[in-house]
Amino acid sequence: MKNLSRRGFMKSIGLAAAVFASGGCGNISSLASSKNVKRPNILLILGDDIGRETISCCGGESYSTPNIDKLAATGMRFKNCYATPICSPTRVELLTGKYSFRNYTKWRQLKGSETTFPQILQKHGYRTALAGKWQLEDWDEEPKGIEKAGYDEYLSLDHPKMLAYSKRDEGNVFWKIPTLYKNGEHIEPGYEYGEDLFFEFTKDFISRETDKPWLMEYHMNLCHRPFMPTPDSEVIKNGGKSAIDNYLGFEGETKYFSDMLSYADKLVGKLVDVLEKTGQRDNTLVIFTADNGTDNVWEAKKLRSEYRNRMVEGGKYKISDLGAAVPFIANFPGVVKSGVVTEELIDFSDILPSFCDAAGAKLPEGLETDGRSFMPVLKGDNSNAREWIYSWGGFIKTSRRYKDPVKYKDEHLHIIRNKRWKYYSDGRIFDMKNDPFEERAFKEGENKQADKARKLLKSELAKLRSSGRRLW
Repeated sequence: MKNLSRRGFMKSIGLAAAVFASGGCGNISSLASSKNVKRPNILLILGDDIGRETISCCGGESYSTPNIDKLAATGMRFKNCYATPICSPTRVELLTGKYSFRNYTKWRQLKGSETTFPQILQKHGYRTALAGKWQLEDWDEEPKGIEKAGYDEYLSLDHPKMLAYSKRDEGNVFWKIPTLYKNGEHIEPGYEYGEDLFFEFTKDFISRETDKPWLMEYHMNLCHRPFMPTPDSEVIKNGGKSAIDNYLGFEGETKYFSDMLSYADKLVGKLVDVLEKTGQRDNTLVIFTADNGTDNVWEAKKLRSEYRNRMVEGGKYKISDLGAAVPFIANFPGVVKSGVVTEELIDFSDILPSFCDAAGAKLPEGLETDGRSFMPVLKGDNSNAREWIYSWGGFIKTSRRYKDPVKYKDEHLHIIRNKRWKYYSDGRIFDMKNDPFEERAFKEGENKQADKARKLLKSELAKLRSSGRRLW
């Protein structure tokens, strides 16, 4: 990452191998690079709109998340992980290992020409599945587009049609889901809680006896709006089906966010229990993360949470660290030491090369990615760790003053940060070590360290934005 040729957009597998010499796909550090080594299972749990300020082990003080905290206590928590501040571009980056300006052009779309890590692992002998929120249905505009993305099995939603049903009070993403598909077949809505259906699908998939390793992506709908009661909420426990019928529309209530987060945490714990009971815990890499910060725009009453001794609002849609930075926990007994909190930098472009690395799967020849494997970091080797991470945003008209560092106007803000400094493409720079809530930007000439960091990060951002394939 010292210069773009080492860190940036790899144009061939030969160059990728050079970049990943101490931590990339298919290199000698891979956990499964030898045929004699059992390939690990991979369980990715992706929360929806779950910001760091809501997780106890990340500094959240308003809610209790004991099972997520336990994953961190027995694994590694990354203090600095960037997604994007909104869901669809995050999911495209996650699947392809590329930053959005290379391949993201339309809401809810994953281009059919893109290579995904499920495809790579599928070809490498993995069973692959997804449960929950897919949201990229516009790929060929058909529900079965998910199959082309590399999943053998799936249980997911057709999101484009969901809003119309919700507005008619006929169901939503939690109760009586009207657009649920299992392996291409539509499932009629019942009174089951949607998240329970996704959990049971995940449980069934990872519990089967098989000689093949598996990749399971559990993309939660929790805790996306509308904020709704869960089966553990008193209103549902006491009211049954008649109470459920009162919560089929689009409007939610902020008071139920806590119930939703508690339910998500409970399901995380239950999945870990499944791994232990089936004897797979020691051979499974478990990742818990989220797609962006907590939503705080659409509910009638603002959601405010206590975080690091102050009250904050969720940052979804915004490019502050409350929107772009997400919780990221990796747990792998015998590989990842317990209770490690690392300041090493990662972003969602790193997930594809990391999962390939863990599986011992080589990148397809010519595949272009922006990420690098964090598997060496999980094993305690930080020698080839990132020097910066990147994100972008400006989704709610906050970036009209933006000027692209390479003179390409796209009306978005771009951010790049190292362990201490965060630089915005409009020229602002913040000391994240001493000002984590970004309350005071340094002016040019005000601080020598800030000026040095501004020059370096502005240069790296310009190199990144002018490298490789770029759509906007």
